[in-house]
Amino acid sequence: SVIAECCANMGWATTDTETGWHLFWTDLSVSEERCMKLRRPQKINHFPGMQQVAHKCKLARHLNRLRDSLPALFDFHPETFNLPVDAKALQRACGEKHK
Repeated sequence: SVIAECCANMGWATTDTETGWHLFWTDLSVSEERCMKLRRPQKINHFPGMQQVAHKCKLARHLNRLRDSLPALFDFHPETFNLPVDAKALQRACGEKHK
């Protein structure tokens, strides 16, 4: 894997143990409990709730909500629609732009 190759190139050792490591690399979500147990200098490549910003549809939903609540601070992204939930809003937006 790319991660194993990078570790080898940096002179790092990989392990399957739960203790004695510095970097925990995973493709899975990470529990808040695991993050709370991190010790210095341990690092992990995810954080609790990361899937809320890592998935485009969830990120768009959160950005849209923030723009509704704080329009002056969250006007940096284009109008975004999650289909099929926002289909009517998309149709309205397309109709407004073509008038």
